[in-house]
Amino acid sequence: VISQTLSPTWNQCLPMGRLMLSGDLQHIQEEPPRIVIEVYDEDALGKAEYLGATVAVPEVRLASDAYTPPTLQYSSLHCGSQPGGDLLAAFELLQIQKSAEQRLPALEEGEDGFYTVPANIRPVLSTYRLEVLFWGLRELKKVQFLSVDRPQ
Repeated sequence: VISQTLSPTWNQCLPMGRLMLSGDLQHIQEEPPRIVIEVYDEDALGKAEYLGATVAVPEVRLASDAYTPPTLQYSSLHCGSQPGGDLLAAFELLQIQKSAEQRLPALEEGEDGFYTVPANIRPVLSTYRLEVLFWGLRELKKVQFLSVDRPQ
């Protein structure tokens, strides 16, 4: 839960243990299992409000492939037919072989006990300042039936 924002940033990696999948490798690569993500607004009082859901397709990495980090992608959230914002996330399905477990990318544990998103996947953020400079107005007329005495 991230409080008091409409644009939360979690920076969390959620590994899902050892999943057992049936089917051959080619089928799993062509049709990986879909991931359903639901987003809720949690308030101190009352029940959590459903904001929307999206379905994501993970990037499949077989044990025989060289590892490359997944790409962050936007997934649109929908609550029925209403848009509910966008989720920025990466999803990967990694094949694990007993002899190759040490080749999996290491996960870094954060201060809160959650794993953080690896640095090579996170977007690079920079701080900017936006300046809008107004010099003045000239021959201002009535706008939407309201008279304008001076700009504010």
